[in-house]
Amino acid sequence: MGRLVGAYGGGIAGTALATRAWFEVVLASQHDYALRFAATSQQEVAVPNITIEGDQYTVEAWVWAAPDMLYRQTGSIVGRHAAGDDCRGSLDITNGRLRLLLTTADGVYHELNAASLVPVAQWVHLAGVYDGHLARLYLNGRQTDSLAVTGAMTTGVTARGTRIGGYAGTVGGACWFDGIIDEVRLWSVVRTPAQLRANRLRPIGPQPGLVAYWRFDEGTGESTADGSGNGYPGTLTNYDGVGTPAWVPGVFTQVDTAALRMADEP
Repeated sequence: MGRLVGAYGGGIAGTALATRAWFEVVLASQHDYALRFAATSQQEVAVPNITIEGDQYTVEAWVWAAPDMLYRQTGSIVGRHAAGDDCRGSLDITNGRLRLLLTTADGVYHELNAASLVPVAQWVHLAGVYDGHLARLYLNGRQTDSLAVTGAMTTGVTARGTRIGGYAGTVGGACWFDGIIDEVRLWSVVRTPAQLRANRLRPIGPQPGLVAYWRFDEGTGESTADGSGNGYPGTLTNYDGVGTPAWVPGVFTQVDTAALRMADEP
């Protein structure tokens, strides 16, 4: 990345931080990939059904949304619904705005739409969080929107399990994501703003509450591993189109993590 010199100033502490960041960059550049999805080809990553019970939930991912996402009807980042009665925490962009979809166990459908447009043609970290009282949306670890919601999430099975970059139902249309997705994580716990900000800048390992985690670091082939240790591998495919998502350089080789880390400090 070549942008670490002078980022931390002088002194022992600054040298230690710069050294750590340098190693992170070197390690990431050796095997850091992401997936480029073509919406018109309905490309997606197919994942087995994932059930997350209760009223604690977090979904997060790094995305580079193509400019056409500002006017596309919907582009799924993580598709976990087929209809209004089985929304298990889908995160998508609809008409240029981030959206979180939840259906509670009593059958009530909840839709949280961001007030502002998602930045396009640049890497951003997006997240949706539910804590049993509020559904929240985050941009780069900062809360942007919220909606009052109560009750456990539905555990109903969607028609096609979980989809990354695609819609989990069986109806075609403009529901597929156009752009790049990386570092997708599903949690059965509430991630705090501080956790979202700090952990978005590095790969993580298996830990309590991490249900599924796709780094997309294989760089080749038609499958991707689940880094949570819970056994939810993904298959690169398309719904009713052509081709599969393409391997491209990952987020940690495309953004200045050192500068972002400094910007996050109080």
